[in-house]
Parts: sequence; structure tokens; C-alpha cells
Amino acid sequence: MTELRSLHPDGRRLVTEELLHGQLDFWPATAWSDLVQPFDPALPLGALDETLSALMEQIPSQSPAFDPAAAEAVHRHLPLSRRQASDPGPWRFLAVVHRPDVVRHRWEVSSMRAAKPRYWSVGTRPDSNAFARWWWIAELTRDGTDYSLTRRLFEHGSLSTLLFTRHLGWHRPLVEAALDVLDDTPGPVVERVLRNLRKVLSVVVLETCDADALRELLRDLVDEERG
Repeated sequence: MTELRSLHPDGRRLVTEELLHGQLDFWPATAWSDLVQPFDPALPLGALDETLSALMEQIPSQSPAFDPAAAEAVHRHLPLSRRQASDPGPWRFLAVVHRPDVVRHRWEVSSMRAAKPRYWSVGTRPDSNAFARWWWIAELTRDGTDYSLTRRLFEHGSLSTLLFTRHLGWHRPLVEAALDVLDDTPGPVVERVLRNLRKVLSVVVLETCDADALRELLRDLVDEERG
């Protein structure tokens, strides 16, 4: 059974147009065997593979509905510490070597420039490595084994994008408050509210704010925007 491994930075050469377009389903082991190394912990990937393959059968390709289900699956099956998950090697191994078909299923290749980061660049932006993004957003929004907030966030894709590109998604109470207050708010208003929120947070310690306080703050900012 395949275990989680780490892909060396030189593995970037494997992120080719043929792989991203599916003309090459997977690289043969001879292409990457000298580019991977064991990862600690050595987690088996069989259960994760079964779950992801089942989701690919159930959810149409390029559907955003794949995100919440994949995020929960990746996080549940890869019990990593945040320090371990900060290593880009395992995420690159999953996307480039082990399951590039999953990334292709979720994202259409509109251009190589847009597609490559979804295999390589680790982060929480929509154009980041898909596996790292799923795991980290689930890690930051779950409550123990409860992933309901994770699912809500992914189901509101535009808000998810705005929160994480503005580096606001790491504080779970803020994510909860934003989903409650901004759920039906027009996109341009949300953008301005979050921009103004960043200004407020320059003088407020976010860690001291609970979800209720942040809901009230966000409502005030929405009211200001609407005049």
C-alpha cells in the first residue's frame, strides 16, 4: 500500500502540460523514484484514495461541490500536526505524483499559468496546491470532528476566497461570523467590508474577539457601506 511521501523541489519538472491536460495520466515510478523521500509520519493512503475515487464518481468534474467533501476527506485521512502540514513536500507528492487525476477532476485547465500552482504552490488560495488548500482550510475551520463550518465555507466560494486571500481565514470565530453576517451580501460590499475590517484589526487584537463580537463588528461595517 502506498504511503505518504515527500516530493523534492526538483520534482517541479514533472508539472508538465501533458500531466495537467491528462494526456499523461500518471508519471511512472521511474520518473519520480529519485525525487521522493519518506515522510514522517508514514501514513497509508489507501483509505483516502478510496474516498477520493468515490467522490469523483459522485460529483461532476469541475464542480465546486467537490471542495467541501474533498477537504473533509483529506483532513480526516491525514492526521498531521500543523508543523508537519507546513512542509510542501507531501502536498506536492499527492498532487503531482500520487493523485493528479483528483486535481484534474476539480479544476479545468484554462491556462498552464493558472493550472500549475494547483499542483505546486502550497497555500489556501484557490490557485494553491489543491490538497494543501483542502487540508488547511479544514484544519482552520473544523471543530474537533465537526466539519460543518468547513462545508459552509466551501459552499460560499467567493467569501472563502476573499477571507483567505486577505489572510483572515486563520481565525475560526471570524470565519463563523463572516458566514453568518455576509452570506447574502453582494460581492462588492463584502470586498469593501473586509478591506475596512483589516483597517479595524490594525488596532484591535483579533485573538481577543469571539464570534459574537465579530458579528456585531461586521454588521456595523455592512451598515456603514450601505449608508
